[in-house]
Amino acid sequence: MLSDKFDEDESFYRAIPTMQWIHDEDRPSTAAFRPSTPGCSVDRSAKRSVQEAKSFLLQARSSKEHVVTIEKRQCDDENIYSEYLPIPSNEFHSELFNSKEEKKRLTKTQAKKLVELCIKR
Repeated sequence: MLSDKFDEDESFYRAIPTMQWIHDEDRPSTAAFRPSTPGCSVDRSAKRSVQEAKSFLLQARSSKEHVVTIEKRQCDDENIYSEYLPIPSNEFHSELFNSKEEKKRLTKTQAKKLVELCIKR
């Protein structure tokens, strides 16, 4: 099991369904970071290469999905709370929340900022 604490240089990977991708702008929509559940699921990098992390993330998904990364420090700078929450099928699973205190879905402003900061992989 991985450490509960994220490394300073850790990144998060998120799969974005085609229907949440704005093709003419080649970026995700804000809805991609605001699921109906409280947390926004991501995979932590955990010292894996981009290709290794991307392959793991897409293994059980449609190949038509896009993958983006966001750096943990960028989340911290935007007051987005990240928490390591492994599940049986995914030891890298983590979630992003609006704040540590509330642990609700990201605000529209936070989602918009992630769209601006994320990098397509």
